[in-house]
Amino acid sequence: MTSSLGEKASMKEKGLRYYLLIIEFLVVVIPFVILFYIFYTENAFLESSQMILIALTLLLILAGLLILRQIFDRFSLVAISLKKAEGGEKALVRVQQDTAELQEIAGSFNNLMNRLEETTSELQYRVFELFTIKELTEVASRSLDIEELLNMLLEKTMAVSKAQIGSVLMVESDKNRFRVVTTRGLEPGPRKSSYININDTLLQHIVSEKKPLLVQDIESDPRTRKVNDLKYGAPSFLSMPIFIREALIGVLNLSHKQTQQVFDSHDEHIVSIMIGEIGFALENAHLHLQVVEHVKNLQQATVEMTNANDQLRQEITERKQLEVEIEDANKFLKNILDSSSSISIVSTDLEQNILFWNKGAENIFGYKAEEIVGRQKIDILYTDDETKEIVNEIRSLIVKDKKNMNKEVKEITREGRTLWVNLNLTPSLDERGNVMGILGIGEDITERKKMDESLRESEEKYRTILESIEEGYFEVGLTGNFTFLNDALCKISGYTRDELLGMNNRQYTAPETAKKMYQIFNQVYRTGKLARVMDYEIITKDRSTKILEMSAYLIRGSEGEPIGFRGVVRDVTERKGAEEEKKTLEAQLQYAQRMEALGTLAGGIAHNFNNLLMGIQGNNSLMLLGADSTHPHYENLKRIEKLVDSASKLTKQLLGYARKGRYEMKVLSVNRVIEETSETFSTTKKDITVHRELADNLHGVHADQGQIEQVLWNLYVNAADAMSAGGELFLKTGNVTSRDMKDKPYKVKPGNYVLVMVKDTGTGMDRKTMERIFEPFFTTKGLAKGTGLGLASVYGMVKAHGGYIDVESKKGRGATFSIYLPASEKRIPEKKVTQGKIEKGHETLLLVDDEEMILEVSREILETLGYTVIQAQGGKEAIDLYRAHKDNIDMVILDMIMPDMGGGETYDQLKAINPELKALLSSGYSIDGQAKEILERGCDRFIQKPFNMKELSGKIREILDKK
Repeated sequence: MTSSLGEKASMKEKGLRYYLLIIEFLVVVIPFVILFYIFYTENAFLESSQMILIALTLLLILAGLLILRQIFDRFSLVAISLKKAEGGEKALVRVQQDTAELQEIAGSFNNLMNRLEETTSELQYRVFELFTIKELTEVASRSLDIEELLNMLLEKTMAVSKAQIGSVLMVESDKNRFRVVTTRGLEPGPRKSSYININDTLLQHIVSEKKPLLVQDIESDPRTRKVNDLKYGAPSFLSMPIFIREALIGVLNLSHKQTQQVFDSHDEHIVSIMIGEIGFALENAHLHLQVVEHVKNLQQATVEMTNANDQLRQEITERKQLEVEIEDANKFLKNILDSSSSISIVSTDLEQNILFWNKGAENIFGYKAEEIVGRQKIDILYTDDETKEIVNEIRSLIVKDKKNMNKEVKEITREGRTLWVNLNLTPSLDERGNVMGILGIGEDITERKKMDESLRESEEKYRTILESIEEGYFEVGLTGNFTFLNDALCKISGYTRDELLGMNNRQYTAPETAKKMYQIFNQVYRTGKLARVMDYEIITKDRSTKILEMSAYLIRGSEGEPIGFRGVVRDVTERKGAEEEKKTLEAQLQYAQRMEALGTLAGGIAHNFNNLLMGIQGNNSLMLLGADSTHPHYENLKRIEKLVDSASKLTKQLLGYARKGRYEMKVLSVNRVIEETSETFSTTKKDITVHRELADNLHGVHADQGQIEQVLWNLYVNAADAMSAGGELFLKTGNVTSRDMKDKPYKVKPGNYVLVMVKDTGTGMDRKTMERIFEPFFTTKGLAKGTGLGLASVYGMVKAHGGYIDVESKKGRGATFSIYLPASEKRIPEKKVTQGKIEKGHETLLLVDDEEMILEVSREILETLGYTVIQAQGGKEAIDLYRAHKDNIDMVILDMIMPDMGGGETYDQLKAINPELKALLSSGYSIDGQAKEILERGCDRFIQKPFNMKELSGKIREILDKK
């Protein structure tokens, strides 16, 4: 029986041991499978600290299982001892010792399980944080409402940080206030959409510094030192800035209700991650809001224009109907209003001797020209002494004031018939402006005078109709003098009725317009057909300009002869202005789109050209390495090296225009760059005197020194071209702010700027040239003397640095270029002089590029430098090779632009395989943009194609020798 029980016990022990082995295997394998899934599904937000926490948890579980196995083994030994000894004293002592040891192991196991529970709880909270961030990101990607996004951000951050009180405030810096977007857990508290003065809160630190504010004790923190108000929560709070790009748009505030709860740096870090995760969604929502507002404005403008057009059509229809009514009324008034087509034109000297007498005067007065010219005085036409006195007074005023006058007078014909004549007298001037005679233009209005009485009733009816319309109505004689008009015309012109009657239409228009109107009225006179003028420009009494639409008709007398003109005008100044503004905006949009397209083209050309230059430069460097100065092709190789350098400068200009030309950004002194470049320029252009007025304590700028030097050199060369016979060049710097840059054609971002002014005394430019100087390939020097990329690259480089550029110039008066670069708050470092040399090595490098030519030449260079090279033609192949040889690969040289998988994605996956990855990024583009983002994610260095062996070797050693 005992043997049977022992066998059963042995079988149970073996079964339990197998179960423990299975559990240990699952504890080790399953978590690593989960980690593998997390890394390769690209959904993980885990950091190194969280990964360590998971690893520790797994180790604790494994340790617990090992202790459990020891307990199991010890119990087995106790059981065996009991069976063998069965009541022996020695066995009893051994059992007691084993029992004590089991109690000690059990105590250790309990402690281990307690630690495991704490670690598991912490791990669960981290997982909760990660999934909350993921949920926030997924929901944010589907929303275009900024306030909805901020509400959701507040909800998720309060959940993660366990805050009971929270709020989101929008920043309105121009008004120095916050707008409340949402609050939670604060009763009573500020209402939604209410406003809070920035200076009245502790958040002014965030607005000024644009950094988070973590306060663990409001009373002792040196930034606050304020007695805690219990109704606003615990004395610990966390306030985080919310950005769209670099602009601060809001502040997120979190606090607890219990005083024992305190925020720490982890809370700040996780909330910062959550704000960053919805940054792109906030930017999209902001852009969407701008687009919606713009579309709404366009729709409103379209509706207004449509209503205006409908109203204009209706008014034109009414006007045509009114013209029909006027035409019917004119049939009754025609014989009375029409006058003779004959116009008398008579010229006299200051003694009233007749010098000229036209056919019209012959027909009206009956005297032949040969009878009266040079033989008679003009007073032969006056009927009595009273008329002579009136006319003499008028002539005296004309001679004195040198102004024309209009008067209706009685004159007598050769047959003794008395006529009423509408007389327009104008002074005749000599070359010095002295009055030498008087020219009189007379129109026989006798019949009209006789019929005035009978016309009054009809004229009153006619006038009532014309005064009731909004359009201006007028009638003029054949000489262009107003004979009739309505009040609407007075309102349009600004003149009174008395001022307009008798006035000639040339008096309220520019000479060019008067000439144009003469041609139109002459056409109406010849053809008798209606003429429409859509842009008749007049000068009002207050000297402002208005644009009218006019319809002009011919007035005929009773016998069908032309006697004058009538017309209807409408003021369309505002409508024309709106149309002109629309055309201007369309032209600006087309220009911006054209410049953007040319920039993209220029950047692409420069990138591809740099790859070609890389192949030339690499092969040339290899040949130079094996040749000394006695080699027959040594000079040719050096000449190729210079040509590649020149071509590289051309691509820099193209990248500068494309705003992709910043290579190595650092804080530098603009004064120092100007001193160095202008000193060199003045030695090469001795016929140009350089004046420098450089400000003391000038702010530094965060820029690429080579780009700033290129900007200055291009402006120097441009000035030298404008001063071919010599001149003066003025260079000036100063500190300015955005407030000093008002009335600019562009919107200036708030902040401090460094002004660089380059002024020359050259030939200057006209406005038409100034409008095109920043266009690529535009040059006034001809294709044989210039590429047209100099000022275009200046414009691109300045814009790429976040700056602005203005130009002022007049023909013959030189040109002034003003450049505004954003000032840096960092201190300008001391200038260091370094000399590079070719440095060799022995490590193994993974070379990644999609261009076979670049791979071959780079491999040869690297092997010449002593390195072992593994090459991959594309990102996917690079990942496979690195995974297979990661223990042997010391560094990766990675191209940024590749078709199958870009440099950024390739770097991220390589970094996931080896967090300690060392990498050098290479590209035909510059360090700006995508390359900068890769460097910020941990990539060690960047090198610009084309590079030579010295540059490459130096970059490699910098990375490999870095500790």
